[in-house]
Amino acid sequence: MPTARIVLFNGKILKDGTSPILLQITHNRRTFRMSIDYRVEKKFWDNNRSQFKRTLKNYQKKNAILRNLLSKSEDVFDEIRKQDKAFSPELFKELFLGNKKQIDVATFIKEIIDNLKDRGKINTANAYQILLNRLLAFYGKRTTLLFSDVDLRLLNKLETFLMKNGCSGGGVSHYMRTLRAAYNKAIDEGFAEEKYYPFSTSRKRKGYVISKLKSTASPRALSLSDMEKYKSFSVDDHLMLKDSYLLFLFSYYSRGMNFVDMAYLKKSDIVNDRLRYFRQKTGGKFNIPISENLRKILDEFSDVDTEYVFPILSELHKLPAQKKNRIKKCLKKMNGDLKEIGVLLKLEIKLTSYVARHTYATTLKRKKANIGFISQAMGHADIQTTQAYLENFENDEIDKLDELDELL
Repeated sequence: MPTARIVLFNGKILKDGTSPILLQITHNRRTFRMSIDYRVEKKFWDNNRSQFKRTLKNYQKKNAILRNLLSKSEDVFDEIRKQDKAFSPELFKELFLGNKKQIDVATFIKEIIDNLKDRGKINTANAYQILLNRLLAFYGKRTTLLFSDVDLRLLNKLETFLMKNGCSGGGVSHYMRTLRAAYNKAIDEGFAEEKYYPFSTSRKRKGYVISKLKSTASPRALSLSDMEKYKSFSVDDHLMLKDSYLLFLFSYYSRGMNFVDMAYLKKSDIVNDRLRYFRQKTGGKFNIPISENLRKILDEFSDVDTEYVFPILSELHKLPAQKKNRIKKCLKKMNGDLKEIGVLLKLEIKLTSYVARHTYATTLKRKKANIGFISQAMGHADIQTTQAYLENFENDEIDKLDELDELL
């Protein structure tokens, strides 16, 4: 009859001074061992009890995981008996692992990054890459971090680490939301257990709360008077700034369309005097009427000799990386031009492409527009929230927001 126990492999000492912890299976006096992706210094291991000592941080949770592994081993033994099969190391491993190997956080995030790049989602892939770089700087490249290690204590320490290294509340929030998304994917794919989920939910109040993080970013919306000042800018006296000036206005009049979406906007997206496109960041679908203001701007770019509306991308930019680099270069130029316009107009707020988007939302808020309409009009929330709004509000209701005096 097979037996299972947890052992410390003293015969191997890694560079960080730790030794691997293994699951040891014995059957008919023959023994084989399996890695469980845990390791510890000898001084923190109790050989008699085959568990972590109290002197190790978070020892209780880790010992609970070891007990779960032993319990799972017993379940596998029972399953083999039920199937009336001969015991073998290969059969045990197959049933124990469920044809899936345990995976550490870094490896799993790398797989997410590769998958996103294959699908052309370069910006999202970069967000995960930056998160991975931060995590490796936090816990060290030589340390193996499992999803079961990611608990409230670790997340609080990660928050402190990020703050000490110059992150604002908004920046930490972004990293935590990306890590949460990775954890959710790991649960979906069977690499993490929901019972160890470290983030706060409606049913689990004691988890890590992302919403507590506040952004310290300064206001980036133009006042009504400053927006009027921008509209009256004598752009014909500064022709080198004209394209950037018009792109800012296009973003403002198109419900805060961001620069990436403007770059990808094609002439074929203009159907029956409406702009119909999918947002690159979230995949949210947008359907915007072409107002007189938008028509005037589109006419200014009518001579663009590509399939795109604006002179940003062209047939020369075929690969995702080429498009990303081109957009980054053009956005940098636009923000530089907008900064110059802001100086010429003596505006207090530094102008960037994002200011147009923020100003649109703030203008609606000043007119006391329903927050639900604003959320749908701009796609502020995540994909699920945006989809919920799309189900509840009709396009003609949102169109009315474009008729507010301040937007005309």
